[in-house]
Amino acid sequence: MNFIQKIILGHHLTKMTNIFEAVVRTKIGAFAGAGGGFDSLPPHQMMQYLSELKSRSEKLRRYPKHVITQELLKNARISVQLNRPTRMEAQQKLLDLLIGEGIAMDLKTFQQSFSN
Repeated sequence: MNFIQKIILGHHLTKMTNIFEAVVRTKIGAFAGAGGGFDSLPPHQMMQYLSELKSRSEKLRRYPKHVITQELLKNARISVQLNRPTRMEAQQKLLDLLIGEGIAMDLKTFQQSFSN
């Protein structure tokens, strides 16, 4: 993967993480009974975020699964080092989404691929 491809991948992952971080924050700042999550966002913002996630997910399909997983794990380690629990939770939710869509590797498979 060349330098430009790495920058583009990082950009997509950052934008997607930012969306999930905004959603995670709704659980922290939502009024009682709101519950937080995508459903707590204003309808136009929810539609915008879901559309952007779908678009960026499709663009990530161009990259190898192990590279996406590796980048997300690297970013998560940085979030832990910087003591950013909200960012870390957002990255976990993004990883779960990408694994579910077959875009990233599950952690067990990822670990096995490096231990052989």
